[in-house]
Amino acid sequence: MGNFAKVLSYSSFTNCNFINCSFITAIVCNTKFTNCTFINCVFRSIHIQDNLISNCSFQICYIEDNIFSTNEI
Repeated sequence: MGNFAKVLSYSSFTNCNFINCSFITAIVCNTKFTNCTFINCVFRSIHIQDNLISNCSFQICYIEDNIFSTNEI
């Protein structure tokens, strides 16, 4: 559970569960998500680029006004 704002970059997340999390007005780049689960998460007004997202699941998530570029999902 958490609120991720500002910048989340150059990180690596493996086998993580993101539950009731908010990614709002954030910049996420060069971040790797592997085998992660996003449950009841909000993605709003974020810029996601140059990420590698593999084997992740999104359940009951809200996505609005985002920019997704050069991502491999």
